Amino acid sequence: MGRNPLKAIEIGEYAVKDVISSQAGQVVGITSAGVFVKLENGGLLFLTENPRRGPITVNLAPPWPGDLTIRMNEPVRSNRGEIHFSETGMAIQTAHLAGWRPPRLSFDDRTSNADQRSRLDCLANRLLAARPGCGLNGLLSCLVAGAPSFESNDLEKNLRSVAVDLQIDLVARDPGRASDHLSPFIGYGSGLTPSGDDFILGILLLLNRWHALEWDGQLLDALNGKILEAAHRKTTSLSARLVECATLGAADEFLIQTADYLMASTGTIEVCLEGLLGWGSSSGIDTLTGMALIIMAEDGTAD
Repeated sequence: MGRNPLKAIEIGEYAVKDVISSQAGQVVGITSAGVFVKLENGGLLFLTENPRRGPITVNLAPPWPGDLTIRMNEPVRSNRGEIHFSETGMAIQTAHLAGWRPPRLSFDDRTSNADQRSRLDCLANRLLAARPGCGLNGLLSCLVAGAPSFESNDLEKNLRSVAVDLQIDLVARDPGRASDHLSPFIGYGSGLTPSGDDFILGILLLLNRWHALEWDGQLLDALNGKILEAAHRKTTSLSARLVECATLGAADEFLIQTADYLMASTGTIEVCLEGLLGWGSSSGIDTLTGMALIIMAEDGTAD
């Protein structure tokens, strides 16, 4: 006997496009935060009870059925807004929902770079204090004022040197050289979203959502295309999909809130800090490091 279907309470705009068509898939990741499903068209879904919204997220009302055990590699099928798990018999309905997308913004809301740097320094220092010794915190500590210094291995020291050249290329709006200097970060680290990929996500989100450093048009398209091509070759399916979303100016809600807080002083530092601390062991630090590199490049500073 099949289970009663569960009704999702939110779904991201790119997840909507994936679940509307009939296609097979399978469970490719299970974490404490939720379940990852990969579909045959390459789309990825993240199913979670967490209320945070995102472009590939399907939010479910807690709690999940207590006797429900989803297994790795379990076959899944999407069709007309429903997601079916073949072994557990679970179905999730999404057809009643419109896709969530980040709020629109006005470029006129951008504050001065001095104000952006001030907010960045405060947020980064609080994040570093809460998560010392995580991810790319050595690079982040070099980018912000008043930050403690951290020991780095030889590879991380090399990445710092690359980041200096990367800032120069971003200021010059050179997509070829910028992509060359971003390449060492792709796939650097471990886990579903390696540190280097999260760093790139932070950079691309500010470039594509806020057109930071005056990146736009064909130059931005060229950079996005080069990074996407490399991501699909060198890193995890999940990271590549999140990088792809960032090239469209989209990301999980708390990353959008962080980007908008830094660039335009919307929201509060407390909301940003909570979101960044709640995203994996180091992903919040790593993504903020990418944003920090852009904001410091806006000021013409390259340490």
